Amino acid sequence: MPTAFNLMTRLKNGLTLRDMSTDVFGAVATLEGIKHGSKAQLNKAFSDRFVMPGESAQKLWDLWCELEALIDCLLPYRIDLSTAERVHSQLLLFRAATMAGALQFLGINNGGSSDTGPADNNLAHG
Repeated sequence: MPTAFNLMTRLKNGLTLRDMSTDVFGAVATLEGIKHGSKAQLNKAFSDRFVMPGESAQKLWDLWCELEALIDCLLPYRIDLSTAERVHSQLLLFRAATMAGALQFLGINNGGSSDTGPADNNLAHG
């Protein structure tokens, strides 16, 4: 399991690589309700003046992975990373689209159609 320090280092590198500011990411983390996710706390953690608690570091890393999936999914188009509100609204739309696609793939909530059903997984039966 990665340490909080390792996750924060990877997060800082990811933000730099994707040209996303700490201000915007911190504001998105705050909108997501992640404890210690504010810009001030992130800046302290990135400068080694604050040790990010493991649970918060993991939640921040998970949020970053989700944002990277959004960015990669929309390639070659570029998403707007300039404001937290814009990023967060795009993330919510991405989550909804991902969930709808997953439910459709699984044949759940497909408008009553019976042409899609769960796979026959013999391993799941024990």
